[in-house]
Amino acid sequence: MRCIASQTHRVGRDPGFTLIELIVTISVLAILTALATPSFRSIMLNSRSASDANNLLSLIILARSEAVTRNRNVTLCKSADGNSCSTDANVGWHTGAVIFEDIDGAGDIDAGTDVVIRSEVPVSSSSTLQGNSPVANRMTFNPLGRVASLGAAGGSITVMPSGLDEYRRRIVIASTRGPRICKPDDDPSDCP
Repeated sequence: MRCIASQTHRVGRDPGFTLIELIVTISVLAILTALATPSFRSIMLNSRSASDANNLLSLIILARSEAVTRNRNVTLCKSADGNSCSTDANVGWHTGAVIFEDIDGAGDIDAGTDVVIRSEVPVSSSSTLQGNSPVANRMTFNPLGRVASLGAAGGSITVMPSGLDEYRRRIVIASTRGPRICKPDDDPSDCP
């Protein structure tokens, strides 16, 4: 005799989500996303500020090392076009910079006399970079690697992403030590 097994069907739910479970899941996901967004924005702005400051600092270090290597004055100046120095107060370091061997010592790029080492336009597309009086437009490094026009107080360039003060950084150029980056909010005594 042969047994025929009968198939039994479960009576109950189909596997999957109910509409209520789906709404609750989406709500929890929305709340977690809302909590994470400001933190992510802060990380992005902080990273952008550090990147822009490092970009200009690398140009300053390059100009300094070229002055020592070439045993001549090398000037780093802000530039809107990458071919000439700018003294316009509306043009900041973020628009561009040019490093050149300043053979005649005039502080401006003279075609046929001065040698352009590097041109970078723009230096930053997301931050504003403004220098104080000693380094507002240019800095000339002598063969010893010191900024020729810098007084004892030194100079600084402030990096500000999208005008947000809490993410600012400062590049400090001193006559006694190499250029460095600091955060005014973290250490006001060491970041003039």
